[in-house]
Amino acid sequence: MVNILFDSKASTQDLPRIIDKYILNNKIFIIQSFTQYKGKGTHNRKWYSPKGNLYFTIILKRKFKSIINMNVFVCYLIHKYFENKLKISLQYKWPNDLYYQDKKIIGILNQNEITGNLCKFKIGIGININNNIKNSNFKSISLKDIIKKKINILDFSNDIQTYLSQNILKIFLIKDILNYLNRYLLLTNTKYKIKYQNKTYKNISILNLNYNLTLKIKIMNNIINIMYGELE
Repeated sequence: MVNILFDSKASTQDLPRIIDKYILNNKIFIIQSFTQYKGKGTHNRKWYSPKGNLYFTIILKRKFKSIINMNVFVCYLIHKYFENKLKISLQYKWPNDLYYQDKKIIGILNQNEITGNLCKFKIGIGININNNIKNSNFKSISLKDIIKKKINILDFSNDIQTYLSQNILKIFLIKDILNYLNRYLLLTNTKYKIKYQNKTYKNISILNLNYNLTLKIKIMNNIINIMYGELE
């Protein structure tokens, strides 16, 4: 693992050109910054990134066919980290967020660059450590709010990044990930909205994750399976 730390950066998703050529198969780079002034979220949203939280991007290359959807896989790993090391049980909001008691604590953004049979993954991770983020789209919470004490950012980042680097290259059975995340799936329909047949719906019933990692939902009397990018 190679860790590069910035005091401030536009976004940890923006890979410095000087290191791009050194990213080899199964070599893990981590770009971290104490603040971001152009942080990126899903659906081209800005990710507000004040000092006091954790912002980093994991970069690695692997054979494209050897990786399941990386958003889901990383959510699974981080959920297990909080469950096993911190004894905190989170909720999984498909496909790329983790919540605590219906409040967002972690967001994940995966960007891929595919060349031949290789894929360069850039997995951006934002964790509310000492500050909760005010956002009109959702309620949020910080780790400090949960455990009632301030956290050392560098100590925490070193621990979780080491854990991720040790596990992200392992092979897991999709059914194990599916069964695990279904137990913690966030069902609260006010956290989801979808455009369906040219209308936007918020009153959605979340049913379960499917084997192919699509999501089964119910809108009015229709049961449908949706792919990534269709649900907000």
